[in-house]
Amino acid sequence: MGRKVDLDELVSAWDISTRLGYKNVTSFHSVRLRDPEFPQPVLRTGKAGHFLLWEWPDVLTWAYRRGRLEPRQRSVPRTNL
Repeated sequence: MGRKVDLDELVSAWDISTRLGYKNVTSFHSVRLRDPEFPQPVLRTGKAGHFLLWEWPDVLTWAYRRGRLEPRQRSVPRTNL
């Protein structure tokens, strides 16, 4: 049996780039591909598996560890998928 995920916590590359302040989605993908510590997507879908989804708490933990967010920034704007 695979990992259970909270559907309300799933985020796309666009969501992540917006929430963490990247210039665009391409910039986000460049960072995630270079950083082996970036969490793996929990879902790959779409043609050839090119649409990726992550669990926001996993990404948020990574962002704090990498200094992308200050610990006091507990509330990061949520966007709709």
